[in-house]
Amino acid sequence: MMTRAHPDAAQRVMVTPGPPEITSYWRMVWRRFRRHRLAAVGAVVTAGLIVLAVAGPALTGHRTEVVRLSQVFRPPGAGHLLGTDELGRDVVTRLMLAGRVSLAVGLVATSISTSIGTLVGFIAGFYGRWLDTGLTRLIEIFLSIPSLAAMFVLAKFLGTGLTSIILVLCLFGWMFTARLVRGEVLRVKRLDFVDAAVVIGASNRRIIIHHLLPNVLAPIIVTLTLAVGQAILAESTISYFGLGIQPPVASWGNMLQNAQEYLWSAPWLAIYPGVAILITVLSFNFMGDGLRDALDPSLKR
Repeated sequence: MMTRAHPDAAQRVMVTPGPPEITSYWRMVWRRFRRHRLAAVGAVVTAGLIVLAVAGPALTGHRTEVVRLSQVFRPPGAGHLLGTDELGRDVVTRLMLAGRVSLAVGLVATSISTSIGTLVGFIAGFYGRWLDTGLTRLIEIFLSIPSLAAMFVLAKFLGTGLTSIILVLCLFGWMFTARLVRGEVLRVKRLDFVDAAVVIGASNRRIIIHHLLPNVLAPIIVTLTLAVGQAILAESTISYFGLGIQPPVASWGNMLQNAQEYLWSAPWLAIYPGVAILITVLSFNFMGDGLRDALDPSLKR
């Protein structure tokens, strides 16, 4: 015997609401980051600086390895947008080449030092006991050393060059990340889901990778972003005092160092590298502030 379907059954099926839309964590982070105007501006400026540093020198039509004494100290104008230096080289092209070196030093040195600090912080926070005590004392010893003076001494000892300056920045850039990661690991390790993973027999490797690292990743990213600007500033300072990147390789620091002899006759040689350092450091700091706000789950926007 056939039963007749209720005439509203099909309609009821069609209007049944589907599963709620699930917004991923990183999509939420991206949405919150975009609403932070200074962070968005910093991200755009940083991307533009990287593009100019990589591709810009090939587009200007000027070769900085060629000395043109007939064009020495030309002020900003047609043909040379930001003028020329003491050897007749185009300042725009030199700034882009110097940006390539300074950005590379900042990004590479910060990536290495953050990785070292993350490893040390995880070991100290997760395993504890004598490892935690020993590594904490090591962090405190490094933090008690005047970092800028130590960088000068070490740069003098290791010699000048790109590799030496990266090594110097790495040796004195990992402690803050290590201390931050240690504290975060100690906090997350006490939470219930970590205790549950231990009870069911999860290995230390699985607990670290699948439970601790995702919950500690946000402050690591923020620290990495903020540290890039500080590393660029430190490299510029060391190069300014003649202990970092040496000519003919250009960096913003040694461009400032060379320009101090011509402050009155050609002030643009000092102004533009200083402005480039200022804009770069501010851009990375704005990005770091925006990421901190976007990644912090306690902030509601």
